[in-house]
Amino acid sequence: MFVKTLKLVTLSTILATAMPGQAQEMSGNKTLGSASDVWRIEMRNLERFLAMTSGDSDGVSEVRSVKISLVGPDRQFHSVTEVNPFLSINGGPRSRDNSIDVRVGDRVFLERLEPGKMDTYNMWIHAKERPQGDLGDPVLNFEIKVATRELDCAGDRVCKRGSTGVITYYVSLPRPTAKYNRCNAQNTYRISAVNGASMQLQPLNRRAPRGVVNVRHETSGGHVASFGAKGVNQGVELAMQSGEICIASTSR
Repeated sequence: MFVKTLKLVTLSTILATAMPGQAQEMSGNKTLGSASDVWRIEMRNLERFLAMTSGDSDGVSEVRSVKISLVGPDRQFHSVTEVNPFLSINGGPRSRDNSIDVRVGDRVFLERLEPGKMDTYNMWIHAKERPQGDLGDPVLNFEIKVATRELDCAGDRVCKRGSTGVITYYVSLPRPTAKYNRCNAQNTYRISAVNGASMQLQPLNRRAPRGVVNVRHETSGGHVASFGAKGVNQGVELAMQSGEICIASTSR
């Protein structure tokens, strides 16, 4: 639910206890207040991901955690991290170990949900619109990062795990033509996966303009990696397969 005004909130680090219905860890920085050129970007329903790469030479990666971050300008961000045993593969049972085995092509589900309750992995930030001048109407630029951490077995020369694979989605959305303080078909986009890793943002209102998404893939070493690359310690890359993004006004 959106409100007209919002108090300044700083979430430098908030660690949520492992209670049912909560993500394992939440953190963020939300210091940008409401204004006529500031919009609330909300991301929700992020339960499904597709494994595009493997971080281990045998093709089986022991995934320990998945961190999803919504990152905006002015150092604004909101992230959630989920760990095993609240991960499952292809909708099957959860693993009771410290990690869960993931292979390329597996669909990884976030599972810390209570029956009958709303999604617990929702995130939001405030972002200031960016003028385009003669190029067109203002846009909203932000990033979505999915970082997948393997089980750390440092010191084991055979293992070589403990790596982190990252997919970063660079998103640019047009400023809504009308100001709505709540999510509706006029200001909500559905995440649609294309060719596994690429992502399109389809407006619920078909007459609304589409968003632009560029994708970057990197390992914990910071270098860019292409899908299909082989080798040990590349990192597990999980591509988003579900979700919605809403752009709502913070003022009238």
